[in-house]
Amino acid sequence: RLTNDFYTDLDPTWSPDGREIAFASDRTRYGAEGRQNLFLIDTETLAIRYLTCGPWVDQTPSWSPDGSRIAFASDRSGSFDVYTVSPTGDGGRLRRLLGAAMDPAWLPDGKSILFTGYHRGGFGIYQMPAPEQVVDSFALALDGVPAQWRWEDVLARSTVAPSPYEPRYGLDLVQGGVAVDPGENQAEGLQGAVSDLLGNRLFYFQVGNTAQSTSEILSRMNGGLWFINLQHRWNYGIGAFHSAGDFQDAIGADYFERRAGASLIASYPFSRFSRIEGTAQAYYDEKIRDFGTTRRGFLTTHSLSLIRDNSLWFATGPRDGGRYNLTGALTTNWNNGHTENVTLSADLRRYLRVSQWTSLALRLQTRLSAGADPQRFAMGGSHSLRGYGRRSIYGTRVYLANAEYRFPLFDRLVLGVPFQSLELPGIEGAVFADAGNAWEKFEKVPRPLGSLGIGLRMSLGGYFVLRYDLARRTDFKEIKPGWEREFYVGFDY
Repeated sequence: RLTNDFYTDLDPTWSPDGREIAFASDRTRYGAEGRQNLFLIDTETLAIRYLTCGPWVDQTPSWSPDGSRIAFASDRSGSFDVYTVSPTGDGGRLRRLLGAAMDPAWLPDGKSILFTGYHRGGFGIYQMPAPEQVVDSFALALDGVPAQWRWEDVLARSTVAPSPYEPRYGLDLVQGGVAVDPGENQAEGLQGAVSDLLGNRLFYFQVGNTAQSTSEILSRMNGGLWFINLQHRWNYGIGAFHSAGDFQDAIGADYFERRAGASLIASYPFSRFSRIEGTAQAYYDEKIRDFGTTRRGFLTTHSLSLIRDNSLWFATGPRDGGRYNLTGALTTNWNNGHTENVTLSADLRRYLRVSQWTSLALRLQTRLSAGADPQRFAMGGSHSLRGYGRRSIYGTRVYLANAEYRFPLFDRLVLGVPFQSLELPGIEGAVFADAGNAWEKFEKVPRPLGSLGIGLRMSLGGYFVLRYDLARRTDFKEIKPGWEREFYVGFDY
């Protein structure tokens, strides 16, 4: 052992002559603030001296083959770049890079450096020359090097005594949004989340109203409150809700529905990527259709899902891995003891990486619902069967298959404007083929409807992904004339 103290010493690397070791450490005077500088230790005398010094993070030193320079990564400019320094402390930055650069390593000829770079949402290995001339040069003032920080000084300034953890809650999120229930009803409103410091306990709430007049404000008040506990491997949640409003089903029929009840959810992970989930709801449900039929009763809904997801996401959507969701649900009307509906669904997705930035995305979905009041599923639009009107295809049984090749068109767009440049996000392209259809219980399985097309995607950050598709319809006998145009905001499937 060469060092024996409470400082953190990292990334040791031998000099070519074997006399010294360069390493990163928080033994600098700025170490109490989480900073790191570079040091040299003499392997015979164990004397340690500064190589760099400052309120930043210097790390991963690497000696040049001739021992004249040491390359390292530093965030002293705001983001990590590659620097070099001589054994006497003189050095500078090799080049100003747009993205972060870390973990430099010299090539045997001593003229170039390999480094890890962050670019377009991922890490890669890059090479750049290492000239003698550097930018943003610096020198170490040996007579002005400050003393090391001491643990005793930090403890002396501390006024906090250790105590058992007690949950303290803070507001994480408040925003307007859209709530969608399993029956595909939706309502606008306010939603928010409150959690403790560790994120083990979460309260989630929704508030909204669908009143058409002041007399309906109370009767059409929508809201819900759920508590979710993530402290143990078994995750669970409980909640209560009330919703009331006018809706439209998959076939375009209008109806009013009111629901009020409680729900229980539970989840158990088998691994980092797979889990089983279950839900149970008990609620009073009132549904009044425009053509006069009314259903009122006490209902329960139970569902069970097997889920696996190891997909790797880029800015516009998944690019590698896969995921599946197998779900079964049962709704019972306890006023008459009959099964309201049974629903089965399977969603299988696979993303095949063709190259570093291109992939083939495959999706297969099927859904079935039966019972006295079966659920009808709708298809059509940018996120299901492209080239057909949104929700224009519906039935109690559906199947859908998608294949899409995704590739970059432009890494980024830079527009020259007076005094500066305006940088826009990159644009990605897609070539796709879709097939699917829907039918009722009393009908035969229909031939698939299909579409072929191309699309563009641009990510503006977060959920704001702009998608524009051009599609041609087909019945798999001929391709129909004319292009169908669709615009959508959201991730790729």
